[in-house]
Amino acid sequence: MSAPLWLNGPPSKILLATDLSARCDRALARAIALAESWNAVLVIAHVMETRLEDLHSLENDDAPSWRRGPDRAAALEAQIRKELAPLYQGPLVVRVTDGEAAQRIEEIARDEACGLIISGLARARTFERSILGSTVERLLRHAPAPVLVVRNRAAGAYRAVVAATDFSDLSQHALEAALKFFPNAGVTLFHGFEIPFETLTTRTDWSAQIAVYQAETAEPFLANSEIATANRARIQLLIERGAPEVLLAAYAADKPVDLIVTGSHGRSAMFDILIGSIAKRIVENAPTDVLIVREPRAARR
Repeated sequence: MSAPLWLNGPPSKILLATDLSARCDRALARAIALAESWNAVLVIAHVMETRLEDLHSLENDDAPSWRRGPDRAAALEAQIRKELAPLYQGPLVVRVTDGEAAQRIEEIARDEACGLIISGLARARTFERSILGSTVERLLRHAPAPVLVVRNRAAGAYRAVVAATDFSDLSQHALEAALKFFPNAGVTLFHGFEIPFETLTTRTDWSAQIAVYQAETAEPFLANSEIATANRARIQLLIERGAPEVLLAAYAADKPVDLIVTGSHGRSAMFDILIGSIAKRIVENAPTDVLIVREPRAARR
């Protein structure tokens, strides 16, 4: 069974999923910055929407030539290359296809052996919050590579990274990806924990319990990874009481955090089913970009 690609360092190919709208501009800028930083091949994937009026035109023998299927894909590829020419001069692959968006993006990512998929958020619900959209949500669950959801403008390299953890093997993969992808960044290993039936207990000072938790759980977790051990000097531990997605959003809002990294599941599938995907809630609530790393065996499937 092959090791996950991120163990070898930053990916040699990254895929940007775009609908060619202005809302994807931030994701495009970040994709270009990462491709240039990593000397990676940039793969642009666009899935054409098939509208009812398009189907009607395609069935009409009198339709103009540019409305017919193959020419439309070629025209969009030419448009993408033209618009990218002044922005990016590195190695480029453009894939334009039709069908169900998430499925096609997954297929292209596998065909091109991409080690990272980049996407923007679906649309702004308010000035403070965005939603994922069905395509991004499916990618979080099924993509064959880590998914970077871009929210902010690419003002520079990721220098301050927060890796969410529940001290499971899954969150260890996320930490290792963060360390390998961003070797010059400082990494905060962040654990938020909730107390069952806390409202039924008296208030208490949790500082002593947190210190014990760090000694008994966090340090062995780090020692269990050769990558984390080798990078221990740039990892800061932070353990706090509270819901992980709420704490992470607050921490990223208060501190100069550039990126949050998380695994896509909790300690078990049943945990994920019962309370919903913590990774999804982190993406929806975080004020920063978020990198979601799936468990390697699930990603290979």
